Amino acid sequence: MKLRKNTLFPIRFEYLEILLNSGIRQSQIDTAFADLEGIRHSVLSSMTKNDDTLEFAFIGFPERSLHEYAQSRTNSQLGRVFKRANRWHSLADRVVILGCGSACTGAKAIADSCCQPYWNELSRAERGCKPRVYFEGDSFDNDSLQGLLHLLEVHKEQVVADEFDRWALLMTDPSDKNQRIAQTNAAFFHLSKALAKSVADDQQKLAELTAIVSWTKQSHYDENLSSFGGDFFTVPANLQGPFSLFSPIGLLPAAIVGINVMELLAGATHMTQHFKTVAAKENLVLQLVAFSQLLRQKKGARGSVVRLWSKSLLSFGKWYEQFSEENANTSNNRQEKPSFHSSEFHSVAHSLMTEDPCDSIVNIFTEQWRFDTLTFQSSSTTPRSYTQALQEVLASENRKGAAANLVLPRIDELHMGQLFQLWMLATMIESQLST
Repeated sequence: MKLRKNTLFPIRFEYLEILLNSGIRQSQIDTAFADLEGIRHSVLSSMTKNDDTLEFAFIGFPERSLHEYAQSRTNSQLGRVFKRANRWHSLADRVVILGCGSACTGAKAIADSCCQPYWNELSRAERGCKPRVYFEGDSFDNDSLQGLLHLLEVHKEQVVADEFDRWALLMTDPSDKNQRIAQTNAAFFHLSKALAKSVADDQQKLAELTAIVSWTKQSHYDENLSSFGGDFFTVPANLQGPFSLFSPIGLLPAAIVGINVMELLAGATHMTQHFKTVAAKENLVLQLVAFSQLLRQKKGARGSVVRLWSKSLLSFGKWYEQFSEENANTSNNRQEKPSFHSSEFHSVAHSLMTEDPCDSIVNIFTEQWRFDTLTFQSSSTTPRSYTQALQEVLASENRKGAAANLVLPRIDELHMGQLFQLWMLATMIESQLST
């Protein structure tokens, strides 16, 4: 992926008309925002006293990472991430990312939303010499792992000669040590042996082709990796597991495929500054929380239904479902979590049949495609663009008049950085609200 210079536009949330049409009075909306403003003030006051408070450290982390990199590029954690990613660009054509939980689903969500949709199918030249990436270790799926091993040509038992056949292994520890370690260990057993064979047990080459990201100075892989000697990245101790997306656990996989990590962090930083400084009623984070809370109070809504109108956002939905589950386990706060549906016809039809009339519904879509917009024409209509068609479908699906719209100006690093940080901030505020 080329490091283009994008322009940041704020995400928009179109919701107020939905609340008023649902019979919620303006005075109730004002009261809700006053309550949320009090929570925000409390959070910001806690951050002022100690910016590294465990519960809120993720809020300022993207900005601190950018500042640290500006002060010391080579010695900063971001600098080390870039160094490892750049090294693998020249050494390997495939990277296997081993792990489970929101850490890995978050890394995949970043890649799926910011990379070319068929990234792994492109030639090495079309990928700018960046590796293909594969995620494994989140289940006991024999055929998935066997398929990956076959793709890596492990069955040939050959020593690889060049970067076109060479592959690397990035291992990520789960944030919760009780979380599916058996699955990752099972995959690691086979992948580590296969990697060693591919370089004829050359220890120097093994060190070049392995890296670990862990929450502690000792990874659960260590007892099997004592001879590998690869790079070791530590997630800052004050980042709670599910809130660690913008640490090396999410950024190293992104850098490996050439995603503009600086813009990803800049987008997250923009959302943080928006959360800190913008008045409550214009504050996107507080708007998102107020929307679901007010509908829940008025109509007894069980939670939120989020419809994703781009395939590149599907992994974002999977990440957030995993994220909210882990956050509930960490905080012992079982708040209602959104359910996500794709925009595929059968999925929308299923969601329309299963959604409760009381549910709050949010559409997430982009108003500008990354590629030139295609047009199409049926026998009896004038040519239409995909953008026009999407708007018509949205209008049709919002037949109940109860769906708010979260509008992404584009799906790229700057705006996905905003989106990830927005949902983490909103989850944090809802946790504070419920306590």
